[in-house]
Amino acid sequence: MKRTSIIVTLLVTMTVSINAQDVIVKRDGSTIISKVLEVNTSNIKYKKYSNQDGPTYTINKADVMTINYENGEKDVFEEQGDTNQAQSSSASSTGSSPATAMSDSDIEAEICSKKPYVLFKKGDVAEYCFRRKGKQTTMMMGMGPTYLQQIVADTKVENGQLIVYHKQAFFNKKHQPSKGISATFKDYYFPVEIDTEGNYHLTHNILQDIYMVTKRRGFGIFVTDDMKQGMRLKTGTIQDEVKNGFGNTVKTAAIYTDWEVVGEENITVPAGTFNCIKITGRISQRDGEKGKEYGQQKVTCWMAREVGIVQYECVYDSDKSREPFILYLNKLN
Repeated sequence: MKRTSIIVTLLVTMTVSINAQDVIVKRDGSTIISKVLEVNTSNIKYKKYSNQDGPTYTINKADVMTINYENGEKDVFEEQGDTNQAQSSSASSTGSSPATAMSDSDIEAEICSKKPYVLFKKGDVAEYCFRRKGKQTTMMMGMGPTYLQQIVADTKVENGQLIVYHKQAFFNKKHQPSKGISATFKDYYFPVEIDTEGNYHLTHNILQDIYMVTKRRGFGIFVTDDMKQGMRLKTGTIQDEVKNGFGNTVKTAAIYTDWEVVGEENITVPAGTFNCIKITGRISQRDGEKGKEYGQQKVTCWMAREVGIVQYECVYDSDKSREPFILYLNKLN
């Protein structure tokens, strides 16, 4: 029964933020991570997400292209012709010119310079293996793939953000494609949206996303460029509609709590030695919207810039041995 619970838990995913993190995308391509308080006919009022007890800021609605809300909804604002014309006229009279919007290439260059904590360059491949009790194992501890690859299949700039499309490939112990799972995921992608500050919402858990998601709401842990020891990470719950092994659509949820930054640490894996940010927290699972929680676990991740997860360890509360199940970086191309 315990083994079944662990396997089922490995088929469920990551979170949505409870503490509202709304992304305001300005027309110049820059972004503001915020808590939006009010949108009226001419202005948008917000607080900085990192200081929600601080001052309230106001921005001209004409300067904003979109607001991407924490619940997955989006407001899109059309350019106001009269306002833009007035700005141009005013600029001409003073001998200056209007602010130039960042080009797609400038946005991508700005994000690349931040070296975010995720694999984001098109064509990059990170291969992972699994270990428990000091020995290499498979993804489902005796069943399933021996190797997992995360591949950056494509990227594009949209709404002032770099959208990175991850896909997964699975291989058996002979390094041959795992026919069933690999065929299923052949044309399936997991998008990650990175803003110009190098922050992103982790929407894809490479260890747990081994099923077809037909509908996903929200995002995972909010990973910031400036993670430091003692920092509490914004977390929440993600709700998925997924296809199970029988082809049926079921509702699942993963609940993330108490995630924080432990500190910096160098970690050595077969792919090399990496300077990482170490984060830790708890995850529990739930079937449906009001089902009973199960599969409670303690998780520790080591994340490096331009790579993302270097090592991921989870220990289930029900496992008396307290031996972690470990995913680790085997190769990086």
